[in-house]
Amino acid sequence: MELLRNQDRIVQLQAMLFEMARGNFKKRIALSGLDDELETLIVLINMVAEEMDESIFQDGYLSVHQSRCSFVQSTLLVDAASLITDVNLDSEIFLGYKANDLLNRPLAEFMTADSWIAFEDLLQTSSEKRTALSIGLLDIEHVLIAATCTVLRLAGDAGIVLTITTPFYNASNSEDVIEKSVDMIKQRPAPNVFVTQQLYDYILANLGEPLPPIFILSRKFGTNDYKLKEDFRHFFKMSIYKFYNEERLKRAYFLIQTSTLTFKVIAEMNGYLNYPNFCKAFKKHYGFSPSTMKRL
Repeated sequence: MELLRNQDRIVQLQAMLFEMARGNFKKRIALSGLDDELETLIVLINMVAEEMDESIFQDGYLSVHQSRCSFVQSTLLVDAASLITDVNLDSEIFLGYKANDLLNRPLAEFMTADSWIAFEDLLQTSSEKRTALSIGLLDIEHVLIAATCTVLRLAGDAGIVLTITTPFYNASNSEDVIEKSVDMIKQRPAPNVFVTQQLYDYILANLGEPLPPIFILSRKFGTNDYKLKEDFRHFFKMSIYKFYNEERLKRAYFLIQTSTLTFKVIAEMNGYLNYPNFCKAFKKHYGFSPSTMKRL
């Protein structure tokens, strides 16, 4: 069983590396909760993908191998059927197409599949009048270009205005843009995966005990309070205490299902001083009380 699970995780790693090679840095591998070297590798791959996504998509794809770089803003008017109805003159160099070549064509033709899904999801779920989105575009030669896109909804369902920022390399421009972007990337503190892994292991090994305050944990693992919290949130998308509480409740759920231990003992095993507090936390998290679960 463990061998099959590890094989599945390796397949996920291979699939993610393939997506990264294609220029897609949006994919993430869900953590399994196992304490092994493969899990550490998954955390590292997720970290690399997120850092690449932030540095490329947020800043508008800036290659340090290019000696000159500037940016072009292309404005597109898209109707309710997602057809491009108008463009600005700067779109003459947009993705290698002439402006007239873009008119009356579906916007989806110029986006990667993942970006189009993200764009549609944004339109359906967001009520904001103006929002920003990082997208992948395909130029006239089907080469992937990352861009930052501002989506502006027009009143009365009149359509959408897209302002897309794309890189344009020109030998006549200065190197200031490149140097500034590289400096920004260097100044961004990298998350400490090893400290986060140690904290993760510590929490899982001590679910039956109260979690120490953050300042004690930060001293224990040789870092500061802010970085410990931010690095943990970077990897797990939640606070340290929320992760601790959720893992306690997960283990309690498992023990209720698979053992004949009393609820009071299960509560104590998972760090709750009394059953009423445990029952309240359990019901808030799962939507039902422990006593309603089926047991062995």
